[in-house]
Amino acid sequence: NNNAPQVSSFAFAVSFPSPGHFSDVMINSRAWLRKYLPILERLPSSSFPSASPSSLPSFPPDSSSSSSSSSSSSSSNDPIPPPLALPLDDLSGINEGFGPYQSYGMHPLEISQEPEREERSRRGPQSSLTESNSLPNQLVLSADNVSVETETLLSHGDRYVTNSHANINRIIDSWEEVHGEVKEDEMEEDGAEDGEEDLAERGYQTGGDMENAALSVTSWRTIGPLDPGSGDPGFDAVPASKMKRYCNKYWRMFKQRAPYYIPVLSWLPKYSLRDNLVSDLMAGLSIAAILVPQGIAYSSLANVDPQNGLYTAFIPLIVYFVFGTSRQLCIGPEGVVSLLTGTTVASVTERLDNTLTSVECSTLLAFLVGSFLLILGFLRLGFLDNLLSRPMLLGFVSASGSIIFCEQIDSFLGFSVPQREWEKLVGVAENLNLTNWYSVGLGLIGLLFCFITDNIVKKKLSDRFPGVRLIPSALLVVIITTLITWGFDLEDKGVRIIGDVKSGPPIPKPPLLLNIDAVRDLLIPSILIAIVGYVESNAIAKAYASKNDYPVSSNRELVALGFSNSIGSFFGSFPCNGSLSRSKVADTAGMKTQLAGVFVATVLFCVLLFMMPLFYYLPKSAIAGIIMVAAANLIHLELAYLMQIKAYLEIFLTFFTFCATFFLGAELGIVFAVLISLFLMIKHSTVPSLFILGRDKTGHWRDIGQSHDLQLHLGTLVIRIDDSLYFANVEQVAKMIYRIVNLGGLHLHPTDQTINPERITGLVLDIHNVHTMDAVSLIVLKEMAEDYKRRGVEVCFARMSQSQMDKMELAKIVAILGHNHFHRSINDAVKFLAEKRKEKIRGQVPQRGYHRKKSGSIKLFSSSNP
Repeated sequence: NNNAPQVSSFAFAVSFPSPGHFSDVMINSRAWLRKYLPILERLPSSSFPSASPSSLPSFPPDSSSSSSSSSSSSSSNDPIPPPLALPLDDLSGINEGFGPYQSYGMHPLEISQEPEREERSRRGPQSSLTESNSLPNQLVLSADNVSVETETLLSHGDRYVTNSHANINRIIDSWEEVHGEVKEDEMEEDGAEDGEEDLAERGYQTGGDMENAALSVTSWRTIGPLDPGSGDPGFDAVPASKMKRYCNKYWRMFKQRAPYYIPVLSWLPKYSLRDNLVSDLMAGLSIAAILVPQGIAYSSLANVDPQNGLYTAFIPLIVYFVFGTSRQLCIGPEGVVSLLTGTTVASVTERLDNTLTSVECSTLLAFLVGSFLLILGFLRLGFLDNLLSRPMLLGFVSASGSIIFCEQIDSFLGFSVPQREWEKLVGVAENLNLTNWYSVGLGLIGLLFCFITDNIVKKKLSDRFPGVRLIPSALLVVIITTLITWGFDLEDKGVRIIGDVKSGPPIPKPPLLLNIDAVRDLLIPSILIAIVGYVESNAIAKAYASKNDYPVSSNRELVALGFSNSIGSFFGSFPCNGSLSRSKVADTAGMKTQLAGVFVATVLFCVLLFMMPLFYYLPKSAIAGIIMVAAANLIHLELAYLMQIKAYLEIFLTFFTFCATFFLGAELGIVFAVLISLFLMIKHSTVPSLFILGRDKTGHWRDIGQSHDLQLHLGTLVIRIDDSLYFANVEQVAKMIYRIVNLGGLHLHPTDQTINPERITGLVLDIHNVHTMDAVSLIVLKEMAEDYKRRGVEVCFARMSQSQMDKMELAKIVAILGHNHFHRSINDAVKFLAEKRKEKIRGQVPQRGYHRKKSGSIKLFSSSNP
């Protein structure tokens, strides 16, 4: 009507406080205001209350600057009065999380006449309500009749004010339920700063100055608290619909977390062709030259066809390219895991009367290995790489290398015997008359060439000629021996060759998971193979990550190995893991990223398509020579270093694991290694560190085992506990303390006399290094306090934290011993016990230690500073 205020445009703002600063929610839309706030069309100018300093309370309560105001007729240089803050207690159900301003209720709306665009452009970025010198004629609406029900409030088109992002979303959701979805208009370009494009990509209408809260748009939305100077909203603008809001939320979450779970997304978009492509390509070619003969060779260890060895080298590399975090780790067939696979496959197929082929058994085993690794990865159990102690792991790997060497002797000599592992030595000795000297010659070519090249030439000349390290010795042996066998027609002279090898890429085929008998027989071996493969691979990944200064995630490596094995099982691969020898070549060749694995896979794919017939004349004795050199490199016990540091227990465990693996088999060897490691882990975690303390001349308390010039107090023992207390060790702690109290030391025999000639009447427990105490430990400490009190031994606790004291009080230990038995320092506790011993005679008890505050909690203090 004619009495309505005449303005060019309105700014609709919701101001709400947060700790430290205010923020504004501002909407610049005259059409929106007239559509959804029809009350403005009916209000005359006189209906708006004047804002005077006396009528407006300060906001926040302790802010004096916010209480100043001026009337609407004041000049533009005068400060604008703060928004009216009324105590709306009836809105407490909606007003959540208001913090220290809850007594003031909700913040009312402000209706401000926005100056003309040209004036604002001339002033620069100062259009926020927090700097509202440029906003004359500020009008504050009354909030007398605000309804508690949001729907009622919105359906009446009235104003509503909130103080949190959650409440704003509730208002919008309720408005959409009543009035339907609000249509968004096009963005009004108004000098938006950085950050506007990001909001636009998320589906929000933006505009205005991002440096301030006053963002003017032609559609309705909200902007939350701003981080000063950041230029980004504290929370997102409200999208057009609830579904769109949820979709945007989860899409942003996916974009944020996907690079962690799929590591290729974190480095591939930033891949530098100039810096990395040549190095990765050369490294890929070098690795492929080694991996082709190794894949064929290790297939014989796994008791599968040669092409399956290349399948194992092909598919897992592509999977690791996507999920792996190590830049130099090369996934594929490896000696120890191939040996375990071959042993398992042979025993299971024999047990099932050959109803399952070796390839079907190996792919099923690979799927189970990958599934177990994935479970460990999803449970974030990457720390299990420490499950095997290094000496026992070295013993197991060295024994496995010895077994692999023995396994190749018959092929090296040109015949085959049925025995396996070390028993093959007996079979070879009984059949030496079957030796084929042509095969021995070809085997010697492979063995000597690889040994001299890898262990002499590369080590001696690598410093002067770094390119020597890239010589593919195994590939050269394959080429030379194949040509010799083909050229001299050695097949007719009894030389055993590979023969026909299937060409073509792997055809997907799911593993036989419905064969319950096979799954049951392969379950335990798959767990052992998974542990061995992961421990070896993660050790290699960590070593090269440390060398090249980049991080790797043990949990991500579990997932990468799990996917490599499980996905590879659908393409005919057997269990695989990281290879130390190929990783060395990759690092030497300058491998920068996991993209080199794609180049390796490309070469393998070409080999599978076009070059498999070329391996027809490859002699098995040459393959045996290559494997024997690789097996010899696995034998590494580090006995000299262990002797140097006098680690006699580790030496014994290394020899024990070696003998158990070599004579009992690889499967039993790894079982023994895991069980012994678990036993040592449990033993060390359940035996806590306790020390008897004495005072030196400077007044410091030290371990009496480290120094003999320490003072001990007659009748009083001071014991320090250096481990957290929990259900596994607290009983042992109580027994050890009981032994110290009665004998004076843990190393003494029960027949020895105590170190203190007097009976122990006081016990001080220093628990400063006890970081956590569970419920069981509190129960045991309570029982121990009751027992010693009944026996006449005064127990004091020293150097406690406040949280420990609170737990003691809740466990009733404070009630049993008394507050004066808890002290900040050992000296206070010792003085208290000495004084109490004297004052008992006079019938007095010293009051020193803890005292209770009026609030009911217990406060710490020392005797020197109460």
